Amino acid sequence: MHAGLNFEKFDHAIAILGESLSVWKDFSTGENKNKALINTIQAGVIQNFEIAYDQCWKMMNRWLDINVGRESLHIISRKDLFREAGAHGLIGDVSQWFNFHFARNSTSHNYSEAIALETLNLAKELHDAAQVLRESLSKND
Repeated sequence: MHAGLNFEKFDHAIAILGESLSVWKDFSTGENKNKALINTIQAGVIQNFEIAYDQCWKMMNRWLDINVGRESLHIISRKDLFREAGAHGLIGDVSQWFNFHFARNSTSHNYSEAIALETLNLAKELHDAAQVLRESLSKND
């Protein structure tokens, strides 16, 4: 643990997202075609996507607060937060994080099968990007 950054919730959220993605993959590609079960697992993956995304941006914000200072951040939009995180080497593809943000907002305001499928596809990307973020947060302290 970094002095000032507690990775416990972040690490847990990313691990749970990874586990739920693994279960979803097993059930959605396996012989079990129980639609209700698959829908329930998908809902869990989406919920874990939301939690992991929230932990990611909060960790970026905390790191920037500690290392850059609140006076330079003021109250900034999530997109500006991602731009700032990119500028400091915490994340690589800032536009990818914009997509995660859009998906997170979509799942909490408008639930449809199309949004669910899009979010499921982004969940794996988020899992990978969150692992890169974790490494960056540890290296850049």
